[in-house]
Amino acid sequence: MGTTEQPKYYYERTKYPKLFEHTYWGTMQDNNFFASTEVFENRNKFVEEFCIKKDRKNTGRRLPKRINEYLWEGMNNGVGLFDHTEIYEAGDTNTNNWYWVIIISPYNCYSIEHQRELDLHGFKPYKSLYRLGVSTFVKTIHNKNYKTILI
Repeated sequence: MGTTEQPKYYYERTKYPKLFEHTYWGTMQDNNFFASTEVFENRNKFVEEFCIKKDRKNTGRRLPKRINEYLWEGMNNGVGLFDHTEIYEAGDTNTNNWYWVIIISPYNCYSIEHQRELDLHGFKPYKSLYRLGVSTFVKTIHNKNYKTILI
């Protein structure tokens, strides 16, 4: 009787391991007590709902400088709202109908005040993609409009 090898990392527990294998979340060891089937299922639904095609590492596209600066400013603003940022390319990547999808999961700092700030920046609450009990927020930026929608 053969044995089935158990997944070693979180990314291996999703239907889309190639999309998550380079993320901080994806490289967590599966024996971690934070593992949750619901989060793995949420990750699968996220890919399907947003038509995710590639993770940032494998897009072949450079993240526009203004988006990059925007994210770095958010991560370094002292409150950590842009904690656990992940960036994906989505939509029809062979035409001009593609967009960036940015997710953040502020692990240690989240309040109603932070929610207002995230709303101001266009981030919407989403199913937990990091771990249960940690909020996740999503923002889409169309490739043609990224200059005008960043605050």
